[in-house]
Amino acid sequence: MKHRFVTLIPIVAFLIATTTLGLVLRGEAQIFGNVIKLSDLTDDPVPKDMIIAYMPPTVDEYVLNGREIGERVARALGVNVSYPPEIKVMRVIPEGTVTSLTFTFRDIQRSVEKAVVEYLSSTLKNLKVPVHRLLKVDVPDSFDLPEDFDEFHVRVLTRFRSSLFLQIRYLRSGHTVFVDNVRVNANLPGKVVVMRRNVKVGEILTAEDATLTSVNLLELDSYVTSPEEVVGMQVTKSFKAQEIVDPRFLRLPPLVRRGQILQALYMDDGIVIRTFVRAMEDGIAGQYILTRHVKTGQIVYGVLGKDRVLLVPPPREVSER
Repeated sequence: MKHRFVTLIPIVAFLIATTTLGLVLRGEAQIFGNVIKLSDLTDDPVPKDMIIAYMPPTVDEYVLNGREIGERVARALGVNVSYPPEIKVMRVIPEGTVTSLTFTFRDIQRSVEKAVVEYLSSTLKNLKVPVHRLLKVDVPDSFDLPEDFDEFHVRVLTRFRSSLFLQIRYLRSGHTVFVDNVRVNANLPGKVVVMRRNVKVGEILTAEDATLTSVNLLELDSYVTSPEEVVGMQVTKSFKAQEIVDPRFLRLPPLVRRGQILQALYMDDGIVIRTFVRAMEDGIAGQYILTRHVKTGQIVYGVLGKDRVLLVPPPREVSER
């Protein structure tokens, strides 16, 4: 009984002191590993070390909500707690010290999410949407974890549309102890152009032909995001109503049709010759097309201008092509 009485003296003294004066949480703290304990956040004596939070393994600095932590400690210990608005926690690993880290499943989930966001941000550079803000990653609820590890690495192996396959490598003291392959699904919401009606090949689109619909952009290889981009374009395949518009099957309508007669212009060293030719193929502005001289039947090769005039280059340029 004497021994028990002596043991209880510090605890009773703590309860009296903390009930009257309370605990004071610091605005900054340093930890080893990733387990944040109550004793890391205060200079006051504590009856036991409460686990406050786990620091993500991918960062060296972490900010806690001071009010949330203070109120939780006050409820758990029944004491008054003074706290700052924020508590900045920094991970410190002394030189020459090997620290065994304790990771939570949520730490691994966050690392998987981060790896997917970084991978898609770097590989889908032509997207006009902010991947890091809109992307939603469906991470499995559980992984196969080894019993003892102090480090892990996540990398994306491959992607098939919205499905990504990742590898998680677990290490202990620098040596691999387990490798797990994980599949996750990602959703990048966005709006793309679809047809309002059935459109036949060769038709030229108007503003009434296109509208927007919401999709997972990761499921598409090619798409258009603005109805204005398809107005005036000619389709090279038929589309059904509500079908997503693939820009690979859109082109500018021909400025000149095959068989159409147009003016040809030749200029070289002050020589200007105007004549008439017949188009042997469809053509758009800026495109080289074949024509035939109306009178002589001679083949004439030139660039079609926006005004439907064929600009015939000097012979040396033709030979260089």
